Amino acid sequence: MIKLKDAVEWPEDYSERFECSINLRKALNWIKKHFVESKTLTKSTSYGFKHMLECDCGGYISNYAFKMLMLEAGFKAEDYTAKNWRFYAKYVESN
Repeated sequence: MIKLKDAVEWPEDYSERFECSINLRKALNWIKKHFVESKTLTKSTSYGFKHMLECDCGGYISNYAFKMLMLEAGFKAEDYTAKNWRFYAKYVESN
């Protein structure tokens, strides 16, 4: 199980790994800074956004870790069975 302090536990998905060399609090704060809730889906997927986070924060985050942190931040996805998720969120430069 993956667990952030004071956060929910996520089951380990053996087809994807929760890997992150970026401090998890820093990554979660980046998400909260750059996304707001929306009734429409993001144009980009989790895979594209994870690269943006890596560029801004330095380091590596797996697509799976990014998706789980988006859920932790309260965002919902369109299709949880897809490899790359689109979220009901809007990306903003800063929030």
